[in-house]
Amino acid sequence: MESDQYRVVWTLAAQWKLKEIVAQILEAAPSRAIPFGRKLERAVATLSRSPLRCSRTPENPSYRQLVVKRYRVIFHVNTDEVIIATIVYPYQIFRSEKLGE
Repeated sequence: MESDQYRVVWTLAAQWKLKEIVAQILEAAPSRAIPFGRKLERAVATLSRSPLRCSRTPENPSYRQLVVKRYRVIFHVNTDEVIIATIVYPYQIFRSEKLGE
């Protein structure tokens, strides 16, 4: 059974990946960059209520994924925390070994 509230924790790698994505969108479509970044942050915040609704990653079933506009937010669920590990670009394969596993 899921807890009523999980604490969502962004790793430094995930924070950098979000900044990188927003910067890339800023170059291509400046008016869309900040709204997309906010949309992704809001979507991640919903994980505090129900992270187990998200599917497991096909690359490593220890992780789950939340898809936002084809970007995959990769995370792990602990007893009372959701750890945001990274964000994967569309069509990119998630490599958990790069996270130190």
